[in-house]
Amino acid sequence: MAVEIKLYDINSNVGAWSPSVFKTRFALNLKKIPYETRWLKISEIPEVAKSVGAAATGKIKGTDEPWYTCPFIQVSLPGVEKPTVVTESSAIADFIDAHPAFNDADTPKLFPPGTRALQEAFIGNLWGGMLTVSFLKLAVSGSATIMEPGSADAEYVRKTRTAWFGGRTDWFGPRAAEKSFQPEEWVPAGSVERAEAWKETQDGFGKTAVVYKTTHKEGLGPWLMGSAPIFADILVLSYLAFFQRTVTDEEWAKVMEWDDGVWKTVWEAGAPIMQKLD
Repeated sequence: MAVEIKLYDINSNVGAWSPSVFKTRFALNLKKIPYETRWLKISEIPEVAKSVGAAATGKIKGTDEPWYTCPFIQVSLPGVEKPTVVTESSAIADFIDAHPAFNDADTPKLFPPGTRALQEAFIGNLWGGMLTVSFLKLAVSGSATIMEPGSADAEYVRKTRTAWFGGRTDWFGPRAAEKSFQPEEWVPAGSVERAEAWKETQDGFGKTAVVYKTTHKEGLGPWLMGSAPIFADILVLSYLAFFQRTVTDEEWAKVMEWDDGVWKTVWEAGAPIMQKLD
């Protein structure tokens, strides 16, 4: 029996969309590891996760109830009776990067020797760089529009994002102390708030672009370490893919022009990694 992997992902009107699952999907694609996608509605995640033995990734906010999320993978290995289940994108990356079933002399490494500390430093600096409150306002509010209209998933996304973020005064100022803002109210099309969010997002992308520009100017290749992507690049590509699905086509075209085309270079270089989405 060959190795079999099932990747559990959340469906939407645009197919794959979750940045957390993109991290796993793109890592599998980079290492050319075959897998099958099991698409789930959000309401199905807890039951399916428990049925295959996937661990909870935290507690539901304000309760002691376990919170089950995607991604998780179910791995059937030759000669092993019980499938191995791994939850959370970073843990999955470590698993597939270390397991001999997925690696030979020619397999790209997500964490090449000596790079983990540098990668963790870069990833930590994504917050305040390309990942800002304004980025989240734009992307998360957009994610509420890609579920089937009127579906339970669409209502879940709207309610949870309102509860998680809509009352944050660091997002919306003092007025958020009086009401919780729903996603469609965060950065409406044509509003001053949306224009300001785009300005801050562009500034944040510029901070992260500095690192890529250095590599590009030295002619080493499109990625942080040159010609071969590493896990930190996978994260950047995952957030770009999430953003591309949650903003308008016109807005996305502008992102591709930012920072002297750095993001277009990264996006186009990532095309082979993003090809398999099912």
